[in-house]
Amino acid sequence: MRSGVVSLAVLGALYALFSALLYANGVAARAVWLPIAPERYYLAQALFVLPLFFGLAHVFVRVVRACIRGPGASTAMFDGLAPRYAWPITLCFLIPDMIVFLGWGHASLASAMRFYGPLAPLVIVIGCVRWLHREMKVTRLRATLATLAALLAQAVVGGTLLR
Repeated sequence: MRSGVVSLAVLGALYALFSALLYANGVAARAVWLPIAPERYYLAQALFVLPLFFGLAHVFVRVVRACIRGPGASTAMFDGLAPRYAWPITLCFLIPDMIVFLGWGHASLASAMRFYGPLAPLVIVIGCVRWLHREMKVTRLRATLATLAALLAQAVVGGTLLR
């Protein structure tokens, strides 16, 4: 099985579980952009988050590929970049969020996130730049700029839906 698919499936499944936990604990989402009641948003998110992360990963890979002018096949690019996108979000952001929520409650998330929140994008950039430089022979500067542009693009899309 492809590593990009596996990493995104794990991320989506764990994010869906966390969304369901938030809903079950009566947490209402803030700044909801979809026509869904804030108190039911996390229930809906539990249903759409898996395909959303696959879409966000495709946005991420397409932007990187466009920025580096696409050497290599898109499947190879997806298999190389998707795990370097999904695992840091899972390990450096989502799992710490779940631990804080389960241990200290929803009110503690914002203050705790200041410590671990910046790690995921940093690890994504490092992993993608190294892979792009090694496997696609892209300069480190171009790989860094492409990865940052891709992170911004997926954040614009995901930021409207993920809470």
